[in-house]
Amino acid sequence: MKYYIFRIDRNDFVLKELEQGRLRQGWGVNNMSLLDEEGQAVPQDVWIENYYWSEESKERKISKYNNLKNMLNMEIGDFIVIPRAPKWDSFTVGKVKEKYKFSLEEEDFGHLIGLCSDSIKIYEYGVSEIIKEITSKFRSYQSPINNIKNGGLIESLGKLLEEDSKEEEEDDSYEDSSESFFIESYCLNLKGLEEKDMKLTIPIYQRPYSWGEVQISRFLNGIMESLGKNMFIGTIQLGSNEEGGFDIIDGQQRLTTLNLLMLYLQDREGNPKPYFKTDVGGQQDNFERLFEQYRGRDFSAVDIETSNIYELNLKTIAEFVEGSNDVLNSMRVKLIDHIKNNLKFVVVETRATLTETLNIFDTINTSGMDLNGADVFKIKIYEYMKKSLQAGKEVFSEIDGLYKKVIEENKKYGTAVTMGQILELYKDYLISVNELPPTVIKMGTDSFFEKVFDGLIRNKFYSNLLSEENINKIKLDLSDIKSLIEARFLWEEIRNNLSVEAKFEEQLIYWSRYGKHFKIIYYRLFKEQNSNLAEISMLIKKLCKLFTVYSIVYDKQINIMMTFMKEIYTRVLKGESLEAIFSEIEEVTKTHPHGGNISHWFNNKINEPLATKTTAKNLLCRIHAMLHENLDEYTSDNLIKHFFKDHIDIEHIQAYNDRNNAEKVRDTWGDEINSIGNLMILESNINRSIGNYDFSQKKNKYKDSKYEVVKAITSFENWTKEDAAKRREESVKKILEYIYPGL
Repeated sequence: MKYYIFRIDRNDFVLKELEQGRLRQGWGVNNMSLLDEEGQAVPQDVWIENYYWSEESKERKISKYNNLKNMLNMEIGDFIVIPRAPKWDSFTVGKVKEKYKFSLEEEDFGHLIGLCSDSIKIYEYGVSEIIKEITSKFRSYQSPINNIKNGGLIESLGKLLEEDSKEEEEDDSYEDSSESFFIESYCLNLKGLEEKDMKLTIPIYQRPYSWGEVQISRFLNGIMESLGKNMFIGTIQLGSNEEGGFDIIDGQQRLTTLNLLMLYLQDREGNPKPYFKTDVGGQQDNFERLFEQYRGRDFSAVDIETSNIYELNLKTIAEFVEGSNDVLNSMRVKLIDHIKNNLKFVVVETRATLTETLNIFDTINTSGMDLNGADVFKIKIYEYMKKSLQAGKEVFSEIDGLYKKVIEENKKYGTAVTMGQILELYKDYLISVNELPPTVIKMGTDSFFEKVFDGLIRNKFYSNLLSEENINKIKLDLSDIKSLIEARFLWEEIRNNLSVEAKFEEQLIYWSRYGKHFKIIYYRLFKEQNSNLAEISMLIKKLCKLFTVYSIVYDKQINIMMTFMKEIYTRVLKGESLEAIFSEIEEVTKTHPHGGNISHWFNNKINEPLATKTTAKNLLCRIHAMLHENLDEYTSDNLIKHFFKDHIDIEHIQAYNDRNNAEKVRDTWGDEINSIGNLMILESNINRSIGNYDFSQKKNKYKDSKYEVVKAITSFENWTKEDAAKRREESVKKILEYIYPGL
């Protein structure tokens, strides 16, 4: 087992892919795969010849190729660590489930590794000693893909994952045993499937049929190459249904494609029939009409122009077969016999609850696409509503409509909100309105709903956080999810009208240790959709100051803040006035919940050395820089780009590693060298160009900066410890006035 560090700076994209059990890397436009059609590694010279960004040097291209090749060495069971993802103050760990492949969904990022969805863990920086030890070693691995060689880091990662595994095992102790179920497996071919007349149905909760030309061609190639021999085409999982037949849990794509192939081959002889019916929205009519329209006809004479995926794929099959050694005339009967008799699959037949059936699927699924947490939620809430609320099949359309609504709203606003993010909102909403223990908020969304559904559907209760008493408080309601979706996208509408300063404060919240609590804005809009812009802007300002103070005073997240924010969630969701909530937030910003003057501690902290405190220096240097700018000259987009999206370093004005005499400089300057008086934001490209030169040389480059806080330094003839001390005092005064106006 090996460990890798994987770096990518598109956090929204990373999060979306992780929810699908995937990890992608860039430099992966069309024709940039690391594997050829035979599955062999593409030679370096061929890859470089195809390289898209031709203006780069050959050495740079070779470096990228060699770095990407690490992905070919990743084996199933290896672990990948992604620093600064999905947010800059956290890192993600996942286990490899599927080896490298090239698959484009955007114009770039075609290099793909499959991860086990249930193995993906997100850890926040600084919350434990072992995490501090791990993250301190990340800086040694700055390439996009890094094979970890440091034995200490490997050992620490192993301990972290082992501790997590033990915690999950302890939390998984439950009070009631699961229901019994029946399961058997047997080998079958298409002829046997037809003879058994199993009344197969593609259930309403399945994804639609989606195979395209690439998958169909690969499948048909395998069939043609195996002509005259047995061919194993995988596992078909079936679950008993209420109509006395079986639902197709796994195998829909293969069975549907085989059915279309048989329709085509028998269009002028035989009487092909659908192997199943489908309850997936709108597809049954298309499927039945296809068989009525083309049965007994010469398909080769039919010109199809349609959006019906069954017809499109029937055309793909026709074009493939007609181009394969005149199969249409001389081998049709032989091919039909081969397909019916020689294509073998293992049927896994279950009679169990839908939840148990899905657990079986998850256990045996080794080659198909993983069901992510949002997929599983859709199926389980459908089962819950049928069993507990006696809802009919039509309720699935309502559930599916929620997922479609997220897609439609994303198109409208140009956003990338996922259903997984909505369900995280719903999780914390349920915890707050039902006043569950504060520590339940730490539970992952998938784990939370797994345990909730176990209790609500199977009477399987857990002895720790989600006991029978707690779960029985929970009532799941689709209207609440719908309202949360509306609130989430109402925020996008309001966000477009925020002032430049409010946009800056929004970003500071994300960069603080408590960015996940920004969801309080969504809960306010959930409870009161008529909230005005001024109210929301003020709530953002109050939260920004609160989270900044506690992110500076403490070097990690603290439980007191988690408990406080859960109380605020509950009060907002109960409709308490914003004035009362503002007052409470202001009080906690000034006075520690357990007593003590937090503003005094904040003052002390920002006077201390900051260079080694990543969160503190990033927040404070950005606030200080913002206070130097004329915000009226900025648009919101420009402000966010300049302060949060562009590549920025925190610069030592007097270099810490002075190239002339570093040791003497550090002795002379003492702590002042790492204080906010000697630190400022600076464009990364300028910082890289000036290195550790003395101030006189740096100053000339500072003039090229777009930041006023940097330009102000160019007025100094020299830069001394006394200058830094004076600047520190002025900086602290400005920041305190911003956080505590009039204090």
